[in-house]
Amino acid sequence: MKVFISINNLECGGAQKSLVSLLNCLKISNGMDIDLLILDVSDLFFKDIPDWIHILQAPDEVKAMFMPIKKLICSELPIMVKMKGIIAKLLMKAIDTGKANTVQRVWRAWKIFIPAQKKEYDLAVSYVDGFSNYLVIDKVTAFRKILWVHNEYEKLSYKKNFDIPYFKKANTIVTISELCIQSLNSIFPAFKDKFKMLPNLSSSDSIQRMAEIGNPAEYNGKKNILLSIGRLDEQKGFDLAIKAAKILKDSGVNFCWFIIGQGELEGFLKQLIHENGLENEFKLIGVRKNPYPYIKNSLIFVQPSRYEGKSIVLDEAKILEKPIVVTNYTTVYDSITHGLNGTIVDSNDEKLANAIKYLIENDALRKAYSTYLKSEKEKQAYNVEGYLELMWANNGGSGDAF
Repeated sequence: MKVFISINNLECGGAQKSLVSLLNCLKISNGMDIDLLILDVSDLFFKDIPDWIHILQAPDEVKAMFMPIKKLICSELPIMVKMKGIIAKLLMKAIDTGKANTVQRVWRAWKIFIPAQKKEYDLAVSYVDGFSNYLVIDKVTAFRKILWVHNEYEKLSYKKNFDIPYFKKANTIVTISELCIQSLNSIFPAFKDKFKMLPNLSSSDSIQRMAEIGNPAEYNGKKNILLSIGRLDEQKGFDLAIKAAKILKDSGVNFCWFIIGQGELEGFLKQLIHENGLENEFKLIGVRKNPYPYIKNSLIFVQPSRYEGKSIVLDEAKILEKPIVVTNYTTVYDSITHGLNGTIVDSNDEKLANAIKYLIENDALRKAYSTYLKSEKEKQAYNVEGYLELMWANNGGSGDAF
């Protein structure tokens, strides 16, 4: 089976980790000939892709699409590509922002310049929403097409009227939790039969093995280490975390809270850290290709998100049997049962601080959480089968890829 897979980038997000886990679970002899296109190659996980996967070079026009105009003009891309880029930027300004969000506006302006894939496929898969979905529908010829939506649709700011024709042309639209399915059903009732739920994949054995590689130097001399991981954006709630850290410090708790991630709010968060006098207690340490030793060697994993689809990093913390404090975003109950395998609190700085303080001071509860997570992990089935059944549907294969 000839398979085309597209993803926006291979940075440290849940969709990206899930794709890498999936590709590493497949055998070379699985009957699939897979081409992988990464639209934006400023990534972390290229080396984790199996050698037998064919990595396609993104067309110059796709590279230009991700460049600011000044960078594009100064780039080494061909002059014709630069000219297309300038025209696309002008087209974007003419597009009504009320009818499409930023990603949709960019695609609407650029799609006439993006070349179609020359090869024909049995299956084309977009592994994440946004540009990748639009490219698979508009620029790939395939017998079947699968799109992905990695969050509650209404939280993603897409305009549904833009997406309707894309969803109409797709054979299946996959999302990652039952709540995300409900979200899609309510917004796109005409496509109910196309929606399918498959949780993100986390490779337990790989995570545990990678967690044993070294000890984080940043942790040396620190006590009561808290860890959070995610993009530095509004969704992840790190501004709330900083306010909670201030409350912890003022209440006399000795701790150090590390954040792994990067994003557009880095400057704002650093200023907030400074304003609250938390330079010694709250550390933004950027991206780490292997975050698992950081999780393993922390005392508590904290996730202060405002919303999530289904958090893969939360699943990773569970695999490493780490006590968890998490805010009560709507899909958290797919992963955490309050008081059994973690603590769920309101999205409130004081309540978040109080829950962390209580868990720091309560050795018995931390041990109980870890013990339960160990038994829970032993019962977990690694659901690669669902992915394979989806990929092999109507292709006459058994899906036996292990």
